[in-house]
Amino acid sequence: MDERGGRTFPRTGEVTTNAPTVVAVVPDDGFQLSARVRGSFGSAFDAGGLLVRTSSDHWAWLCFERTATGTPTAVTVVTRGVSDTAVGRPLSESEVWLRIGRDGAAFSFQISSQGTHWETVRLFSLPTDGAVEVGVLARSPRGEGCTVTFSDIRYVALASRPSGLRRGSSSKNRSGRSLSDAQVSD
Repeated sequence: MDERGGRTFPRTGEVTTNAPTVVAVVPDDGFQLSARVRGSFGSAFDAGGLLVRTSSDHWAWLCFERTATGTPTAVTVVTRGVSDTAVGRPLSESEVWLRIGRDGAAFSFQISSQGTHWETVRLFSLPTDGAVEVGVLARSPRGEGCTVTFSDIRYVALASRPSGLRRGSSSKNRSGRSLSDAQVSD
């Protein structure tokens, strides 16, 4: 578990590190990381998701999260010294597929209900000199904890950069490495 990459709140400057992660360093300039995510979310802001980090002050996550009203949704946070949050549309599913795409310093976050047709929820950039950390995270900042199950985890290094981060697709990949299923608890 790794608790670096805390969220920095713009108004107060407060830094929190409440999201245990499992990460790996990947050197590829173009890739896709996807996973099916299911969580037992009992409290507001309980979440499970995917993370990309270029430094302790530059990172982003895409989460399947329970909002303050109890609605499951896709939430993104991008941190470039200070964190910003974007809340997506409500999701009716009990699980969702999440995907990160990388094209150099450009990244995309996408969601899917079946892992086949992807909807882009955010495009952004992070400063990077090459390798980045990617992985999974679980968080329960206000509750007693939650359990998140990650399955069908897939990392694809792209021989050529993705032909459009918005579509998140590429016909050329170097390797489609499937990682074993993981479960992370906060």
